[in-house]
Amino acid sequence: MKKILESEIYLFLLNPEFVVHELPFREKYKNLKAAFFLNAKMLLVWGIILAFISLIFSILELSSPFSILSQRFRSLKELPKLNALLFAVVLAPLVEELSFRGFLVFKRFMVGLSVGAFTYSFGQVLFHPYVSRYFIIATAFVVICITLLTLNEDRLKISLRSKRWMLYFSCTLFALVHISNYDISNLSVGLTLLLLFSVVPQGITGICLSYVRLKNGILWSMIYHSIFNLFCITPFLLSH
Repeated sequence: MKKILESEIYLFLLNPEFVVHELPFREKYKNLKAAFFLNAKMLLVWGIILAFISLIFSILELSSPFSILSQRFRSLKELPKLNALLFAVVLAPLVEELSFRGFLVFKRFMVGLSVGAFTYSFGQVLFHPYVSRYFIIATAFVVICITLLTLNEDRLKISLRSKRWMLYFSCTLFALVHISNYDISNLSVGLTLLLLFSVVPQGITGICLSYVRLKNGILWSMIYHSIFNLFCITPFLLSH
């Protein structure tokens, strides 16, 4: 059954459906579990490639380029444990799922929430050092209100091909946004390419999250995102 569901995820990437079906809890759980394990397998392959490249550099007695990334990463150790946990397991899944996958059913209310969450996400990334967080939240709320007042369902009746490209774009953007996890000042061309390779896991995860979102619903993709982040953050919490 798990193999069948994993094959279905590959088919989903080629031919996604943009309707959330009413499924029993057991089926939704199976979808989530299949996506999670496929996600883990793909990330394992990515990790093996990363280790192989680092080994080649070690054999050649050269400094691994990925050591630069590890030195530049904004470690979660700088945050108090509780703050890091709440951010990774609660706030990030909520905001990011609404931002990048909430709109995928192309319904007026969900698109409004997505636009607002997207405004908040990029406000935090681009403007947080310069403006108050409360100002960013207020701006996001205003954007939600304007979107809901001006948008009607007819404008969301776009072609299936356009919807597919929007899904692929959201997965790509979801990966690229995570470049902000690194210090990107004084980037060279080589380091930029390494940064792109470093966010491949987020791209893979974005695909699996999109599958869960469209098969099970937005709440399930948030749960998936929370569980995934919890696994990622646990080593940081234990070593803090």
